[in-house]
Amino acid sequence: GGQRGYFTGLLSYGGTWKRVGSQVEAVYKRFDGFTDFSSLSMLNLNAKIYAELSQNQSLYFKINSQFEDNQA
Repeated sequence: GGQRGYFTGLLSYGGTWKRVGSQVEAVYKRFDGFTDFSSLSMLNLNAKIYAELSQNQSLYFKINSQFEDNQA
């Protein structure tokens, strides 16, 4: 937290199970802006999966999404 309504939060979970690993992450930010009648709200979502298929092959997949409301 901070001045002018600033807030940021991170939520993350992940792990490895045998030859598969994954991570899910969410970041949220909010700010009332430097001047009156301006603000920012943002949500960022990430998901990653890693799989070791064999000794010489692996698969990596990542998806990301961002939602933003910027009142400048």
